[in-house]
Amino acid sequence: MGLAPRCAPSAGFPTGTAVEANLINQALLRGWAVAVTDCELVGDPGVRTYTVGRAEGQAVLDAARAAERLPGTGLDANSGYAV
Repeated sequence: MGLAPRCAPSAGFPTGTAVEANLINQALLRGWAVAVTDCELVGDPGVRTYTVGRAEGQAVLDAARAAERLPGTGLDANSGYAV
């Protein structure tokens, strides 16, 4: 993880080189839903929020809320979350 766009967590997903891929696969095999966020503004001009606790926390909550609203996931407002 870093400030350059190539350091964003999602940058390695299309090529299968994401560092988190093994952990994500293990969670998926257990039937868990997984949502991964990139840092705000990665690849865009402006102040990055990398390591800014409140902004990073909000991004994680936003990802969880978006996942529960995504049709076909089987998730809803009563689903449990782990961070």
